Amino acid sequence: MASYMPVPKLIEELTRVVQSNSAPLYARPIANGIAIGKDPGAPTHLVDFSSESVRLLDREAGNPSGEIPVPDASTIYRRRAAYWFDVNGNRDGAVSLKQLLAESLRAIEAARPGTLEKLSHIKPRTRRIVARDRKDLFDEAHLADEFSEQLMEGWWYGTNNSADGTKAWLQRACTCAGLNWGKDFRTNLGADA
Repeated sequence: MASYMPVPKLIEELTRVVQSNSAPLYARPIANGIAIGKDPGAPTHLVDFSSESVRLLDREAGNPSGEIPVPDASTIYRRRAAYWFDVNGNRDGAVSLKQLLAESLRAIEAARPGTLEKLSHIKPRTRRIVARDRKDLFDEAHLADEFSEQLMEGWWYGTNNSADGTKAWLQRACTCAGLNWGKDFRTNLGADA
């Protein structure tokens, strides 16, 4: 499945990598991002489109296959979180609306199992936000290919949501979970979103 990243964020991440290195860097496209390093055959950084972050690659571990290794979470460089959410006092951050929606839905489901199932039955107009089969997210099949990702095992979610749409879906998820918006679930998404 192809991943994408907003261009301003890509520029921000690439600028950070370039500024942290004194030598010229080379880039090469890979399946879900861009590999960067002083030697194009031995990259030291990965711009990962799926997580919208830059990852430092562990070159000392060796890589006989030539594949780019996926480092553990402690090596991920992340921009300061633009959004946060809190479920029952447990706060977490997100760098994009897409990530805010996904992480919030996972946290709500963890706090109140069965929420995604209830939410999957809500379909205003032409789309759902979660479904067990990605084809069930949109009335038009081609939209599911473009604008869906796996949320967790057995669940898919729609990824092209405005701030208003993200807020509306999170409010619906809270209703399904029996959580009070603004008390049990809070976010800085904004009152105007």
